[in-house]
Amino acid sequence: MSCVDWNKIKAEYIAGGISYRKLADKYGISRSKLQARATSEGWVDLKSQAQAKTEAKLVDSISDQSAKTTVTIYSVAEELLGKISSMLARGSYNTKDIKNLTSAVKDIKEITGLKSDADMREQEARIKRLQKDLRATEDEGKPCGVVLLPPIADDLIPPCTEEENDG
Repeated sequence: MSCVDWNKIKAEYIAGGISYRKLADKYGISRSKLQARATSEGWVDLKSQAQAKTEAKLVDSISDQSAKTTVTIYSVAEELLGKISSMLARGSYNTKDIKNLTSAVKDIKEITGLKSDADMREQEARIKRLQKDLRATEDEGKPCGVVLLPPIADDLIPPCTEEENDG
């Protein structure tokens, strides 16, 4: 009888993607013996902890990359604003330059999420109008909100006619 490398089996289980049955078959041991060992050593919890750590690292990595991208965007936007400002200060620009500058400023505002006072007032007005409409609907006793409908079974949907397919 050969020696069973339990650390190797445990590591493979914790790494994920393989069941007790497959591990038992792979290493030529009984599934009940493997399961008993795994239970006594808490392999399921260790696997969950490993997955949680992996997910946390992934989230951190994505957050770091997002932060770097945001810094780059703001840095480029600041550089572009500096060029626009110096061009305006020199007074060396034509109609095409003005259009390009205007477009660049709009792009910077969009990229950085900056909103003008007019944009903010318009957004606030929309929110107030939606709230007012909601209150009016509620005051009238009409139900409002989201209604979840059950999915339609495929056999209840009529087949398309030739005209619908061509249209």
